[in-house]
Amino acid sequence: VGGHYSSQMADLGRFQLLRRVFERIPRLQPLLREVNGLITRRDPPTFTGWLMTTAHQVPWLDGWTAFKRATEEVKSFERVRHGVGDTVDALKWRHWNIAFSIHHVVNRSESSELVAAECGVGDGMSSHFASAQALAEDLETFELHLYDAWTGMRSEVLTDREQPLTGAYSESSEERTRHNLAAYASNLRWHPGVIPETLDETAPLSLSWLHIDLNSSAATSSALEFFWPRLTDQGMIVFDDYGWALYEDTRIAVNEFFRSRPGTLLPLPTGQAFYFR
Repeated sequence: VGGHYSSQMADLGRFQLLRRVFERIPRLQPLLREVNGLITRRDPPTFTGWLMTTAHQVPWLDGWTAFKRATEEVKSFERVRHGVGDTVDALKWRHWNIAFSIHHVVNRSESSELVAAECGVGDGMSSHFASAQALAEDLETFELHLYDAWTGMRSEVLTDREQPLTGAYSESSEERTRHNLAAYASNLRWHPGVIPETLDETAPLSLSWLHIDLNSSAATSSALEFFWPRLTDQGMIVFDDYGWALYEDTRIAVNEFFRSRPGTLLPLPTGQAFYFR
């Protein structure tokens, strides 16, 4: 019995070591999946990334031509990587959620126009997937408003738990983002600056889709207070930071905001959340 227990513990130790390597070195993930399959005699996962692994069929398996094309196009983006596993393939499920939400809003709406906004643009990856999907839909017009300071995060607007984010994203560049999103130039409206200062009369009076990725509970609350009255009845909000431990204050702020408001808030395993009005 003792020998069997020791063998199990050794196997567990090897598994934990491989898992740490797997999470910290994204380039080795395809190889490690194959090795795992050979050892366990199981098929490798269908998706691994953004701290989730599954053997189920991925939702973009059939159709989703615009999404698949956008996935290839984004690989040529000039961007700054902000975290472990921050590769295009690792982000694929996150980006499919963006594409799905655009598709959902368009199909629920009776309008041939889509007005959308994104608070927290970064290098433009989410905007790219949203725009690619919107232009693939049967729309007459599409307009996406982009809000970002493209500067490092300021300590004075962060809570105690958010203080480790001070200075984050200081490498951001509006010029780089404009270059990445040049294909959608005629559809984009730019609002550079710090939220809530940029939430003014230049904002759309009505919109059907909103993406919030601000990494700050105070800024998230400001964006919600401003845009929620402008959100159409079939509109949708996508939160990027909802389920991440570092952004616990954002989750609390979002929950409090919707506590007395109608609609459905759906947390997702990617750390995102959907709000359906």
